[in-house]
Amino acid sequence: MPNAGVTRKNYGHQDSKTQRKKNYFSAVLFFRSLWFSVLLFFFRLHRVPRRSTEYHRDHLTRIRKFFKRSALMERISMVKKIRSLVAVLFLVEIFIGCSRFSTVVPRDITGVVESVQKKFAPDKRLSVFDIQLQKKGDQLIITGEVNDSKLWHVLKDSIQAHAKNLDLVFNVVPLPEKALGDSTFGIVDVSTAHLRKQPKHAAEMLSQAVLGSVVRLLKKKGGWYFVQMDDRYLGWMSKTSFWRTDSSGVVRWKSGDRIIIRSPWGWIKKRPSRTSMNLSDVVAGCILPVQGKTGQWYKIILPGGKTGFLAASLAEPVEQWLREQPSPASVVATGKQFLGLPYLWGGTSSKGFDCSGFIQTVFKLNHIRLPRDANQMALEGERIDPGENFQNLAPGDLLFFGAKPGKITHVALSVGQGKFYHADGYVHENSLVKGDSLFNAYRFRTFRMARRILKETVPVVDKGR
Repeated sequence: MPNAGVTRKNYGHQDSKTQRKKNYFSAVLFFRSLWFSVLLFFFRLHRVPRRSTEYHRDHLTRIRKFFKRSALMERISMVKKIRSLVAVLFLVEIFIGCSRFSTVVPRDITGVVESVQKKFAPDKRLSVFDIQLQKKGDQLIITGEVNDSKLWHVLKDSIQAHAKNLDLVFNVVPLPEKALGDSTFGIVDVSTAHLRKQPKHAAEMLSQAVLGSVVRLLKKKGGWYFVQMDDRYLGWMSKTSFWRTDSSGVVRWKSGDRIIIRSPWGWIKKRPSRTSMNLSDVVAGCILPVQGKTGQWYKIILPGGKTGFLAASLAEPVEQWLREQPSPASVVATGKQFLGLPYLWGGTSSKGFDCSGFIQTVFKLNHIRLPRDANQMALEGERIDPGENFQNLAPGDLLFFGAKPGKITHVALSVGQGKFYHADGYVHENSLVKGDSLFNAYRFRTFRMARRILKETVPVVDKGR
């Protein structure tokens, strides 16, 4: 991890550098005053006094006689040349001084920063790249933060290569911030932890993490942490939502026997009895360590070390789950069990879904990882030709919609024959086929494309991302 403090290249907190700068400014003022005085002298030398016409006539006669001497004429010619040269040098010095002390950041530097961002951090939902540039005289001051030490080094090296004539102050902080120490991970210990756009409960909810998920802690503000989830999504999470730990704690959490919740919801009890006190609720997708099985109950370990009991009918061992091969039928069956659940902006759990949260959860339960948002999912898998009457759409395909071409705002799960499941108000079924009782005219008009995640032989339009 690079030093998160200020990195300086000949930065001027040293006495010698400060003295050199004072001497420089004194010299500039001296020479400018001298040149200005010389200019005034030469301009005054050739100024003709405003007096009477007779005086001017006599004065000009005297000047003509004076200039008859060729040697003196050459001297005056030389004086004129010197005067012009001094004027030019004065203007050049003004230009150089303005350039030296300009506050405008050189265009090649801003271009370098934009190029690094485009290559390494193009999506602000997944990467922190908050950089400010400031120029003060000979100093180029870079401040901000990034969430990756590799990106920190690339950015610094790229700027240094283009700022050789500037005094570089590189004050970019690589996250996680140093104040967090080694405890830069959190294990979610509520059924659904909300990820918000700002560090407050009233802020927009961006996504959710379920019980047992691991998040990376990047920085802290009051009772909130800026975190990155396992799908790389970024946002703020309340400190009451997770158990803070270090990397060794994460290893311990993920080792040993574990179970995954397959039911939409359930309860962890204090004792192996349905009438026992509740310790926590659970939702589909929670993965938790177990200490064994008592009858029809799993003994569950919660973050922080608490133990409780979960009905075995709600879960299955992770090893068994991973051996199951995902198929179009299994994906559709998973989506079907969530029919009727309400729409929730930012929801990715069986307590409520937005459109992409529904799709992401359905595929995650079939151990297929998809990105968080619909326009990100639109880059996954293979694009397929849906057919004139949508006859090529297979179960498990993803359908994408948008009011404007090129802008994806909605995603749905194909169940075959032009029908699909999606979260729109609530999770329900619609159809793209005219004449079908489930036909949705708006989705028909705004349908943009279909992509296949589970590979089968179909007419292919393009491949990859």
